[in-house]
Amino acid sequence: MKELADVPFPRYIDKPRMVGILEMDEAFLAVGFIVASVIIGFLFRLDSTMMMMGGLFTGLLSAWLFHKFKIASPDGYTWHFVYRKGLYHPVIDNLARLKFRKDIKKHNLKIIPTGIVTVFIE
Repeated sequence: MKELADVPFPRYIDKPRMVGILEMDEAFLAVGFIVASVIIGFLFRLDSTMMMMGGLFTGLLSAWLFHKFKIASPDGYTWHFVYRKGLYHPVIDNLARLKFRKDIKKHNLKIIPTGIVTVFIE
């Protein structure tokens, strides 16, 4: 049986996984831009060297800008921003969100996501 000292434990348990020098979400963004540039290059019959260099440049630039954005913003800001714009709700499914979205805007209601906030203190 292993001793407790032999079991590695991460220093920061909530640190995101790294893909090379990029965090996982930044890597997805970079790869998405690279794949999009390849698809656009094939659709418009662009030169393959320029297509790949452009895709690599835009992918790494977008990952770097997103990294700068994450450093400047508090934790959870991106999900909060998307939630406030009405694009994502952690509990309500898409059908319910579309059904009540008109009423929320009409009455300018502030919505507390059910299931996440259990106690509301005024």
